[in-house]
Amino acid sequence: MSQKPVAILLMLVCSVGVAFSTAVGDEKTSAAANGYTPVMETHHLMVEQDRVFGSLRALFRADDDKERFEKMGHDALVLAELANINTYHERAKNADYLGFTNTLKAQALALSKAASTKDLATIKSTLRSINTTCGSCHDKYQ
Repeated sequence: MSQKPVAILLMLVCSVGVAFSTAVGDEKTSAAANGYTPVMETHHLMVEQDRVFGSLRALFRADDDKERFEKMGHDALVLAELANINTYHERAKNADYLGFTNTLKAQALALSKAASTKDLATIKSTLRSINTTCGSCHDKYQ
């Protein structure tokens, strides 16, 4: 399967997931009530979050890539969904950990919006904010 259909499928899945999570009043309770449990251990989830964040940083610098903003918007939605998944892990019982994951989700959604408008200044500041959020969480939990 080529990379483009996979990317489109991932974007569709993430868009549906984000739309569902924002459309339902208490998404965590609803998903848990429907039997949702994460399949990835926290460590593996963090590895994937780091990979996606690395991709976002590389895309920010890739000013020769005509599709960079579309790709950034996609990766930002993936990062938001990964943060959303994080809220279901055991550590999310800690209020500060849950705060870090919810902050990351909001930042990633803001990044997606900035990418859709090609707002480089906001993209840059949001990437920095995400880096700070991740670093603060890692300082406490790694």
